[in-house]
Amino acid sequence: MRRAGPAPHSGGMLWSDPADDTPAEAARIRGLLRRVGILIALCVSLAMVVVMASWG
Repeated sequence: MRRAGPAPHSGGMLWSDPADDTPAEAARIRGLLRRVGILIALCVSLAMVVVMASWG
């Protein structure tokens, strides 16, 4: 998501705005969460196969 820019009359960043240096870290965390989600989905699928095989 893109942050909205400053209002035309403000003249720049306000003193209370956080520094905009987190996108690289956010992208790294997003990639990590994506890999963890895929791993969980594979584990659940494997568990389903094992349970169904043991019943049949």
